[in-house]
Amino acid sequence: MHRTRIGLSKEESMKWSAECRGNVKILFVSIPRNEVNIYGDFEGILNGWLPTSNSEDRVIIPIHEGQYRHIQKYFPNALLIDPTKLAWPQTSV
Repeated sequence: MHRTRIGLSKEESMKWSAECRGNVKILFVSIPRNEVNIYGDFEGILNGWLPTSNSEDRVIIPIHEGQYRHIQKYFPNALLIDPTKLAWPQTSV
């Protein structure tokens, strides 16, 4: 989640901010490949960490749990898939 937290209300920002909590849940969405632009070896770099896609026509993208409803708004064909993972949030300077 970008530090500007565009699209989040003040309450959501406080709820999801890295500095206000510990582990965060990482969700995985399956999005049609033709609806996203992938740069570099995204899938190769995350190989072994991402769940496997059931279709070559879809790409698996990890998202912060607080982003899911926003993803649905812009990518109505995105499907939430199992499993989820826990991760420590990072705030870059």
